[in-house]
Amino acid sequence: HAPEYLRPEVSELDGGLKNELEFIPMGVVLAISPWNYPVQLALYEILPALICWNAVIHKPSRVTPLIGLKLQALFNELLAPYTSKEAPILETVITTSDVAQKIIEDKIEMVALIGSTEAGRDIMQRASARLLNIALELGGKDAFVVLEDADLAEAVKAAVSGSIKNAGQACNAVERIYVPIALHDEFVRLAVEEVKKIKVGNPMDETVTMGPLALAAQRDIVEAHVADALSKGAKLEYGGKRIPGPGYFFEPTVLSGVNHTMDVMTKETFGPVVAIQAYKDTEESIALANDISYGLTVSVWTRDKERGKIIARRFHAGCAGVNHLCRSHPGAPWGGVRES
Repeated sequence: HAPEYLRPEVSELDGGLKNELEFIPMGVVLAISPWNYPVQLALYEILPALICWNAVIHKPSRVTPLIGLKLQALFNELLAPYTSKEAPILETVITTSDVAQKIIEDKIEMVALIGSTEAGRDIMQRASARLLNIALELGGKDAFVVLEDADLAEAVKAAVSGSIKNAGQACNAVERIYVPIALHDEFVRLAVEEVKKIKVGNPMDETVTMGPLALAAQRDIVEAHVADALSKGAKLEYGGKRIPGPGYFFEPTVLSGVNHTMDVMTKETFGPVVAIQAYKDTEESIALANDISYGLTVSVWTRDKERGKIIARRFHAGCAGVNHLCRSHPGAPWGGVRES
């Protein structure tokens, strides 16, 4: 599709003038990719840059360096007819963040980062010294709002799958669930039933539906958020503990009675936690969904799709779904607001 996408755009202007818009490479792009989807998210940064015939320096996460090297080998094979070993168009650097910072201070023209909000803030500050172009896709604390007329069975399945996918290690994972008081108890009951169906174990086993967390430090965060919630009055409905043995496993967990004094509802948990809060009316649900510094995705669940659209437009998020979790479909725009 590149020739079609990058074809010059010609338009006629008043006075017989013709305007021709051409797309040219920027130069060298530094692509910094994360560990949670180390192939897919790296490609989201590398491919657009290469399609536009920029050169790319790819810095994979220090946790997944071998995937970065494998991607470089695949691209080198693919691009061999068009490049030379003396002038590669893609290079992978396995290095620390301080070396990446030195690259930003050198002769690159753009930085693309998918990572934490803290990393994005640091990149923005360093890039500002040279007025570099930047593209940042950062953290999320995504809300899931159930209205009183929602299909409860459908909503529960989506809420649990959105919370547990990749063991919760996704920027667009469901991390905050808001349910009307009248539906709360039934929603919790169904959520526990759904979570009990999850099989935790070695992801190389095709019958397993949830694997381990990637890092010991990440499991520590999940454990701390659950403990903080319980200490402040949340109720543990299911799970809540480490699973012994090799691997950083944590039980898929259901919490009810949560609120915005708790870390599990205000900070990025990035783990397999289904956190459910009751609300009084629609206005309160919208206020709760917007009461966060992040703004990546949100979804609203209702049988009235037009009402769902009206409410979805009131959320402070880059992507809003009606009866659908926001996914990074390659044909759709993707991005966040605020600290996302």
